[in-house]
Amino acid sequence: DVVADKTGVIERILVLDGAAAVGQGSAVLAGDVLVHGEIVSQQNTVWYTHAAARIELRTKHTLRSAVPTAHLAPQRTGNVKKRYSFSAFGRRFALYNIDKEPFSCYDTNIERRQTGKTAGVRLPFSLTIETLYETELQEIKLDTESLAALLRQRMYDSLVRTIGENARIVKENYTWSEENGCIVGTLDTECVESCGVQRPLGGTNDGENH
Repeated sequence: DVVADKTGVIERILVLDGAAAVGQGSAVLAGDVLVHGEIVSQQNTVWYTHAAARIELRTKHTLRSAVPTAHLAPQRTGNVKKRYSFSAFGRRFALYNIDKEPFSCYDTNIERRQTGKTAGVRLPFSLTIETLYETELQEIKLDTESLAALLRQRMYDSLVRTIGENARIVKENYTWSEENGCIVGTLDTECVESCGVQRPLGGTNDGENH
């Protein structure tokens, strides 16, 4: 027999061998027989065949997901400190007297200036200026429309991976709302997928697609 491996409505069925148990528009559940491998003639003669068919099923999928509308990111507070050092012949000399770590969190910008030059020849002297910008974590509000669009795309891509490249998404409806600091999205879709796996008569599904 060929049995359904998913739930939906028969979109198209082409029996290659065996006897159809369902027709176009029939609602089926996973495990239902779609094509019989046992055939009974008008003379009540029974014979068996390797049931095979090409079947397309219209299925429904609902995906739901959420993303926060804000995240924590380091922002500069406006407090700045500078540290200077001088380098000569490969040795570095500090020209500052501040804490090694002046802020608990900070960004650093380093600028190096060549200071030694004689008759067009650069000497091994340089001045290094480190600018330290204090930062602290702040909550950054994100654009809700962009988040909603991103969430929809993530769910759509996830669905495509689930149903496979040979299936088609024929209808979709996406809705979203802002709840408890999150964008909550729901993607309802109808798809057309191939359906049917072979199962030995009186046995269990062997997982072979047909």
